[in-house]
Amino acid sequence: MKIVITGGIGSGKSTVAKLLADKLGYKLYSFDRLVDQLYEDASIAGELYQEFGTSDRKSISAIVFQDGSDMTKLEKIFAPYLISSLADILKNDNIIFEIPLLFEKLEDYIPEFDMVISVIVNETIRIDRAMRRDNCAPSVVLQKIRRQTTDEQRLLRSDLVIYNNFSEAQLESDIEKLVQVRFLEKPEPAQADMATKKVGIVSGSFDPITLGHTWIIQRALDIVDHVIIAVAHNPTKKYLLSKEDRVMLVSMSLVEVLTKEQCARVTIDLIPSDELIVTYAKDHNAKFIFRGIRNSTDLEYENQLNLLQKKIAPDVETVFLLTPRELIEISSSLIKNVLGLREWERVAGPYITNCVLKKLKDVAHK
Repeated sequence: MKIVITGGIGSGKSTVAKLLADKLGYKLYSFDRLVDQLYEDASIAGELYQEFGTSDRKSISAIVFQDGSDMTKLEKIFAPYLISSLADILKNDNIIFEIPLLFEKLEDYIPEFDMVISVIVNETIRIDRAMRRDNCAPSVVLQKIRRQTTDEQRLLRSDLVIYNNFSEAQLESDIEKLVQVRFLEKPEPAQADMATKKVGIVSGSFDPITLGHTWIIQRALDIVDHVIIAVAHNPTKKYLLSKEDRVMLVSMSLVEVLTKEQCARVTIDLIPSDELIVTYAKDHNAKFIFRGIRNSTDLEYENQLNLLQKKIAPDVETVFLLTPRELIEISSSLIKNVLGLREWERVAGPYITNCVLKKLKDVAHK
C-alpha cells in the first residue's frame, strides 16, 4: 500500500507520518527532506545562485514567499529532479510519503496513492506550533495558512482525516486505534485473555455515533472488563456515512469522551447486518449485550428481542440501560433529519462529538 500524508503548516503531519510508519513497518519518505537533498546538490546550487543570488533554502524561501513569479522560477529549477525522484519512490510498495503541499502543487500524483490522509488541527494550535518552531510572528503563520488548502477542502479530498488537537501521547493512542481499525484484517482482542474477562457488546449502525451511544459505552465499561463495539453494515442499505467513516468516527469519538484507560478496554469491529448480535456475542465470549432504553416503545421492542435471543443463547444477558433525561430526545435518525437545515448545528451539536460535527459539516456542504 502507498499512503500519502498531508496537512497545513503546524498540523503535526511529520509526527503523524512517523508514528504511522513505525506502527505499520512502512518505509517513510518526506518531500521536504527530498527538497533539502536537492538544495545540497552542487549543480542545483549553482542554478539557484545564478537565479536568486543565493543557494540557502531559508533565504530563497523568504524571497519566493513575497513574489509568486520567483516561486515559478524555483519550481522550474526543481521540477525535473523532483519528477525523477518521485517516480523512483513510487516504484516501492508499503510506503508512507509526507507531502505538505499535495493539494496545492502535486495533485496530479494523488491517483498514485492508495490512501490520502490529511492531518487537521485547530487554527489556534497551528499558529502556536508554527510560531514556536519557526520563531516567527503569528501574522506570518496566518498568512501562510491563508495560502494553503482549507480544512474543509482537505475533508472533501481525503480518504481519511486525523485530528491532531491533543498531546503527542494522545495522538499515538489515536494512531494505534487507527491501525487496528483500518489496516489490520480484524481487530485482535486476544481471545485467550478474553476468556478470563467479562465482555459486553454495544451494537448499532452508528450512522452517525451520538453522545447517546457513547453514554451507553461508558456505562457498559463500568460493568464489564471489555466492550466490543459492533458496527453493523448491510451492503444493500443506504447509509449517510461509509462503513470506514462510521468505524473511524466511533474510534475518534471515544478518544474525545473516554479516558485512556477506558479506550484500552474497547475493541471496534465491523460486522454484517445479517448476523444476529446474540450469535456474534457467543462467538466472542461476550456474556452481556447492552441496550439503551429511552421510552416505553424501546423497552417493549428490546424485551421482545431479548426473549427471542434467549432461545439461541440462554447464557447471554441483555442489560437495559435507562437513558438520562438530557439524552432522551437524541438519535442518529434525528441528526440525519436535521442535517443541512438552517441552524442544524445548534440542534445537533450538543449531542455529537467534535469529530462527528466536523464530518457532518463536510457532508452537509456537498
